Amino acid sequence: MTSLKSSSSSSSHSTLSITNKPSNGTSLYHTCRSVLEKLSLVPNMEYYIDYTTDDDTTPLNKLWAICRRGFPLAALFNALDPQEPLSVDPSCTQINECKKSIYHFIVACRNQLGIHEDDLFTLSDLYKDNTNGFVKVVNTIDIILQMLEERGVITSINHNRNSFNEPKDARDKVVLELLETERKYVQDLEILQNYKRELQLQEILNPDTIHYLFGNLNTLVDFQRRFLIQLEEMAEKSPEDQDFGSLFIQNEDSFTVYEPYCSNFFSAQDLVVQEAPKLQKLADILNPIYELPSMLIKPVQRICKYPLLMHQLIKATNPSWPHVFRMEQGLISIKRVTEKVNETQRKLENIQIVDEIKNRVDELRRGEIGTYGALLLHDKLFMSQSDAPEKELLVYFFEKTILICKESKDSTKNKPVKSNTISIKKKRRGSLQLKGMIMTSRIVKVRNHSSSGSWCLTIDFKDREVDHVLFRFRNEEQMKLWESSLQRHITPMKSNVSNTQLMSMKGTNLTEVPPFLRTDDDSSTDYSDQECDSPTMPRSQKKYSISRHITDQPPRTSSHHHMQHLHDYPVSPPPSHPSSPRAMDEYPPYLMNRSQSQSVVPGQPLLYTSRVRSQSSPNIKQRQQQQQQHWDEPTPPTPQFINSKTLYNMTPPSPLDQSLKLKLNFNDGIYVIMTGLDISYSELVDKVDRKIRLIANLQPADVLRLKYQDEDGDFITINSDEDVQMAFENRGATNTINLFLSI
Repeated sequence: MTSLKSSSSSSSHSTLSITNKPSNGTSLYHTCRSVLEKLSLVPNMEYYIDYTTDDDTTPLNKLWAICRRGFPLAALFNALDPQEPLSVDPSCTQINECKKSIYHFIVACRNQLGIHEDDLFTLSDLYKDNTNGFVKVVNTIDIILQMLEERGVITSINHNRNSFNEPKDARDKVVLELLETERKYVQDLEILQNYKRELQLQEILNPDTIHYLFGNLNTLVDFQRRFLIQLEEMAEKSPEDQDFGSLFIQNEDSFTVYEPYCSNFFSAQDLVVQEAPKLQKLADILNPIYELPSMLIKPVQRICKYPLLMHQLIKATNPSWPHVFRMEQGLISIKRVTEKVNETQRKLENIQIVDEIKNRVDELRRGEIGTYGALLLHDKLFMSQSDAPEKELLVYFFEKTILICKESKDSTKNKPVKSNTISIKKKRRGSLQLKGMIMTSRIVKVRNHSSSGSWCLTIDFKDREVDHVLFRFRNEEQMKLWESSLQRHITPMKSNVSNTQLMSMKGTNLTEVPPFLRTDDDSSTDYSDQECDSPTMPRSQKKYSISRHITDQPPRTSSHHHMQHLHDYPVSPPPSHPSSPRAMDEYPPYLMNRSQSQSVVPGQPLLYTSRVRSQSSPNIKQRQQQQQQHWDEPTPPTPQFINSKTLYNMTPPSPLDQSLKLKLNFNDGIYVIMTGLDISYSELVDKVDRKIRLIANLQPADVLRLKYQDEDGDFITINSDEDVQMAFENRGATNTINLFLSI
């Protein structure tokens, strides 16, 4: 068992990294058994041990029960022949009387024996059902036993309990590997726990940051100590009677302690990078550059190792032995555990991906995404349709909708920044262009078209007529994952759209349901310049449009609805000092999809970011809080907002300068309204909505989206007051702005 006190001197003089040090060979199981053996050598103590506990229990539980009685500790103290002996009453059974006896023992150890406060335990350490406290109790008792040895009161018996008999066959080697790696793993966890304790004692990081860095580490260590004790006890039986499978079956529910830890791992790694300068103060214990990250990943590696060890153990076990079936069931249990951990990681990752989509896709409103259901899968796939060339696109598979997006190129990447900051192009880095949308309720069939070296799925869906799109995957595993998920989630929905209903769609007005896939990349369109109050005949098709089918199933307000069963654990940590600005590159997206960077720069004025919506959150923790609210909840305007009049109008503007002509381009018609330069986003939306809804016969559920065309010809979505002012900067000398409307 690792010493509970951090020793900076020993680690600083060590020539071997602490992450690579071999196990010290001592586990809590053997430490407790050694302490029990020594206690039995203390005069009159053997009677107390037999009087207090049953034989049918582990050394840990036996020693724990002895200490909680109180009077055996008083008898141990009296064996040192102190000046003021403690009262010993074996008949004491009331818990308060036992606690009183233990309290006097702790005080006597400090005052009469001079044991340092750090080497003593508290009443809560003893009475809590947690090994993190009980190791302190064992440490205190061991110190007193060493005093008795030094004074010659007892003579220790040297048993190398930890040495496993020389392996005789392949199975023994696997068991030995299981034990030794488990001991080393628990030792590493205790080192990490000591490191956390030093951070708290020295106040290097604030308590919240420490919590987000280590998560539920203490609970994890407690479980692993207990699990190691069970492994040690099982390993001492004869090989034929060793039933390791039952341990994994019995502890399957307890293994859920890994879910919050593993889910938080990548955020913890990012936090280490962020706080590395402060963590250098404890570099003599764990170097934050390479040692601390290596220690934090240990639990993730270990939970993945258990199925491999169990598989090897089953393979090396005689099939005729009695516990083979139980071992196979144990393998199934630990596989379920790893699958649950992966599933928890995936769901937490998807919550962040959904939030990222809301901030990156211009064509979608935040509330609209909440109606798509939970995000199930997402990946970069190669897609083709009809005779169109194959393209690599981002595909997001929600419960009710499949979104196909393309990452927009940043046309300002190599352009010089203009002297007036207000004129900087407001195009978000890594923004997504929506290329297509398939409602899962309209999917007719999923077909596997894989051949040698090519893994493809074809999705047949009902638009105006049956259409299809082909996705090509990088490997077979990826393809099978998507195929199984698609088949599982579309099968119940087939009955929602009957053939009669689908065929009858041909007779309806589908001008607002254009073809599935865009055929251009630039979203450029010819718009009429004529001004009129009534639209011309709409085109039968618009190449730049996207199919938008609204499902008839009740929407959910957020994907947080699907996370109620998860542990109450934050998706990602807040900064140690939230007020200090940092680039979001220090917080890459969660878990698997870490190659894509976040589109928001926290702590910086939104005025200077590229195409950042006003809904973007200033840090990751705020995004998690926003997920628990309704998506359409309005956000207050940014304090950094600067009205263009402040920068440009050096003299008081005339009333004429305050009026602006807006050309509203909608369904190939142009409608004109007048407005002031200081109009807010909500006022603009209301004004445009009243104008268009009156003449275009819109449905109550139809929501208008506003865009303007910037100096580079790109269409920028208007979502905030800041967006409105950025659009007005393009008004020119004629005080005229073209706005492009869509539903």
